[in-house]
Amino acid sequence: MSLSRRAFLAQLLVGTTLVAVGRLQVDAATPKRRNQNKKRPLSKKGNAAELPVVKSVGENSITVGDKYYILSDFAEVIVDGEEATLKDVKVGMQAMVTGGVKEYGDTRAETTYKATRIVARGDNQLQKKAKEANKKAAEAARKANQRNKKKKK
Repeated sequence: MSLSRRAFLAQLLVGTTLVAVGRLQVDAATPKRRNQNKKRPLSKKGNAAELPVVKSVGENSITVGDKYYILSDFAEVIVDGEEATLKDVKVGMQAMVTGGVKEYGDTRAETTYKATRIVARGDNQLQKKAKEANKKAAEAARKANQRNKKKKK
């Protein structure tokens, strides 16, 4: 059962019109937000300055922040951008650990995690770099907002 070209185009037109009308109704229903185009500086969350600090290092385990990790057999350890071993990770370094829960405890402190990758930094310049990056992002957002104000006038 095939449609003629004319019937097909008519159905296509009706369908497109219904979609467009529905879209207009949705757009009309959403309120116009003031400053919706306003640029905001990047969040500080996730910056290197917020990386937790290594509290203790064992033969096959590490405590980073308030989490206790046991290394998996295929865990990868990177210190200052180069492959290393767990012995190269020192207390006080900032570290990011990738892994999952190995065994749930009653509290977060009692929960044991497994680590598949540890990336540690020992230069302690991360907080300074993060502040500089945040300052640049805030300045860029301020300039973008000034440009948007000029466009509206």
